[in-house]
Parts: sequence; structure tokens; C-alpha cells
Amino acid sequence: MQRNFTLNYKETHGITRKIKLWQRGFWDHVIRDERDFANHFHYIHYNPVKHGCVLKPEDYPHTSFHEYVKRE
Repeated sequence: MQRNFTLNYKETHGITRKIKLWQRGFWDHVIRDERDFANHFHYIHYNPVKHGCVLKPEDYPHTSFHEYVKRE
């Protein structure tokens, strides 16, 4: 999956040299059920807080968090 994405990205952007898009230790994960989805959903939105970028998820401007708040 990563390889196909990288190849498609390079082709779309006209890149012919070797590039690294994935950080070491990254792996694909298939969402198994609603609980698994919720866990990953919250992990993604809490990540900027965990890494000290903001105090609350809603303070981080580069997130889908705001869109989900609007929808619910």
C-alpha cells in the first residue's frame, strides 16, 4: 500500500528521483470495527496535544477536528 501510494505520488507530481514519504516504524492498519475507528480518531486529534503543540485539540489549526465538531 505504501509503495503504490509513493509511486502514484511521484507520478502525479513528476518526481523521478528517490524520495522518502514514510517515517520509519509506520505501518498500515485496517480499521476493524467502530471501537477501533473511535480509538484511532481520538488518537489523531489528540496527537498535537500529546506532542506539546497545543493544550487542547481544538487549538490546533491543521486538523479535521473542527469539521467533525461542526458536523455533530
